[in-house]
Parts: sequence; structure tokens; C-alpha cells
Amino acid sequence: MTVTVIIPTLNEESTLAGLLDSLEEVGPDEVVVSDGGSTDGTIEIATGRARVVCGPASRGLQLNS
Repeated sequence: MTVTVIIPTLNEESTLAGLLDSLEEVGPDEVVVSDGGSTDGTIEIATGRARVVCGPASRGLQLNS
């Protein structure tokens, strides 16, 4: 079984690093950060730690990216 975690984000710079640290302990097969146009450091934090996809800000659309 493959486990993929999808995290919809929008300006989550203050919390994303902690979440990604916690996920490393659990060890999913893949982590995807689906960003909805963050203007802070969200994408920079996610880059290299998760697959990053970008799209419009909309939780439903971000989960379907």
C-alpha cells in the first residue's frame, strides 16, 4: 500500500515546517504540498521536502491538483 499525504496551503510559513517534521517521523511514501498562491515563505519551506504543485486558492481545487 502507498500512502500519500496532500497538504493544501495558503501562507502557512509559520506552521508548515513543523508539520513536515512530524510527517518525516511517520514516513508516508510521498508528501505533496498544493499551494494556493502563498506570498510568504511557504513554497520555499516545502521545496526539497515535498513535491510542490501550485494552483488557485481553493481547498477543493488544491486537493484535486
